[in-house]
Amino acid sequence: MKKSKIVFILNFVMILVLLNSGSLINASNERDWNAGDVFNYKLIISEKEIYVNEASNLKDIFTVYAIDSELMYIVTAIDDQQKEASANLSSAWYDSESASWNCSAANTSQTILDRLFQFEYHWDDVANQSRLTSFLMWGETYYFVVNPDWVSYNNIFAEIGDRDRIIDTVSYNSTTLNITFGDFLDSVPHYQFTGVQGFPDSSDTPGPAHEWKFEFTFDNFIYKREYDPIHHNYTFTPYIKYNTTCLFKYTEGGTLIENTYFEKKITIDSEDEPYIIETLYAFYNRDLRASNTSLTSYSAIISIMVLPLLLHFYRRRKR
Repeated sequence: MKKSKIVFILNFVMILVLLNSGSLINASNERDWNAGDVFNYKLIISEKEIYVNEASNLKDIFTVYAIDSELMYIVTAIDDQQKEASANLSSAWYDSESASWNCSAANTSQTILDRLFQFEYHWDDVANQSRLTSFLMWGETYYFVVNPDWVSYNNIFAEIGDRDRIIDTVSYNSTTLNITFGDFLDSVPHYQFTGVQGFPDSSDTPGPAHEWKFEFTFDNFIYKREYDPIHHNYTFTPYIKYNTTCLFKYTEGGTLIENTYFEKKITIDSEDEPYIIETLYAFYNRDLRASNTSLTSYSAIISIMVLPLLLHFYRRRKR
C-alpha cells in the first residue's frame, strides 16, 4: 500500500475517532476521565488471505493490507452545561490535531443504532430467494471515553435488537422485500450476545454492564456474490465457515479498554482447496489492556487450532 493511501486511511479513521468520541457528560456514575488526561491507544487494521494445500499441509499467507498505529489523545476541555468536550490527537502523522464534539445522549445513541450492525442482502435469481452477502459489526462505533451511564447504554443496545426493525430491502421482479432484524436472527445458525440486558437471547450480567460481546456463526449462511460474464448473472457461493466476534470493553468510569472485531471466513477455491480470509479491527488502550486478554492476542491461536481441523475435515470429505 502506498504511503499516501495509508495516510488517507489513518486521517479518515482518526477523525472519526475524535468526532465520534461521544462523552455523554453529566454521568449518573462518576467518570474516571477529566480535562488534562492523556490516553494512549493502538489502532490495528489488517486483512490476510490464506491458501491451503491439503495434500502437502502447506499454506501461503498474503497480507492484503496492514495498519499498526499508535495514537495519543489529550482531553483539553469538558463543558458539562453544553455537553461538549474537546481533545487533541497526536500520532506519527500529526503533531497535534484538535476537535470538539456534541456529546448529547440522542446523538450518541443514534450513531450506535445506525452503525453497530451493517447488512447487505441481494436477490438470488437461481434460488429465487434473498441472500446475505455482507455483514459488519465494527462501523466506527467505538468511543475512547463515554459517560458511564451504563443503564442508558444497555437500553440503547437493547433497542438495536428490535425484531421489527428493517435492516435492508431487496428488489426483484418489480417487488420490494423488506428484511427485518427478526428475519435475520431467525435465519442465523448461531449467535450469542453477552452483557446486553434485554437483548434477544443475551447472557445478561448482574448490575450495570460495561462490557459487551457479540458473536455470530454464519456457516453456509453468508454468500460470496460474483458476476458471471458468460451467463450475465450473479453467482452465490456460501462460505462453509464464517465466524465473527465484536467486543466493547470499558472501565467502570467510562474509559475504553478495547473495541475489537475479528472475522474469519472460508470458501473452497477453484482447485477445491480451502481459501481463508481473516480480518481484524482493533482499537485499544495500551495501558489498560495490558492485563486483559483480547481477541487480538489469541486470534493467531485460533488460526493454529482451526487449520488442522479443516484439513482433517477435507481429507474425510474427499475419501
